[in-house]
Amino acid sequence: MRADILVNPYPYRVTTPNGRFVFVMLDPELKYKPAIWITKDGEEERAIRAKYKQSGLYRTDDAHKPLWTVDWYEHEAYPASDGVHLVRPGPAGTWKANFEDQLAVAFYANGQLIRSYKIGELVDQPERLRRSASLVWWRESDAFDDGNLWYTLVTGDGKRFVFDAQTGEIIEGRWRWGRLALIFGAIFALIAAT
Repeated sequence: MRADILVNPYPYRVTTPNGRFVFVMLDPELKYKPAIWITKDGEEERAIRAKYKQSGLYRTDDAHKPLWTVDWYEHEAYPASDGVHLVRPGPAGTWKANFEDQLAVAFYANGQLIRSYKIGELVDQPERLRRSASLVWWRESDAFDDGNLWYTLVTGDGKRFVFDAQTGEIIEGRWRWGRLALIFGAIFALIAAT
């Protein structure tokens, strides 16, 4: 069995944090089908493909009609509990050739792209990135905050970004500090009024 089969599960599904929706990804090219169908993972793939016919978001209680669909495949995605928004991170490690032009992260609403960033837009010091013989590891970590609809990304060169998953805008520092200033302002106003 090829090593990439172990790393890249095809297809997959992920349930939203509130459990109301499931996001399903089906490899549209079926490029891994012959190898994976003979493994235990193949049983899961057959079950997912039998239940869901398209990549997209479904209600957990209705696998027949997607709420919205997508025509791309990625190794991971973060669907929001609101049933509207989704964050699509690009692979943490990507081929060295022209890696700056590869997808870093994309933001969707109802399956439609609202904003995306390339790796070169987020990484300032590519020489600091970890490399293997053929890959560049540009993403150090990421996390999705479903309650606030924020996506946090740390690059391999040490930069930290916080994105608004509803718009795709970078809000690092501005939103968080602005919110704290409002809270402290309200507290001081209450104290002054008493």
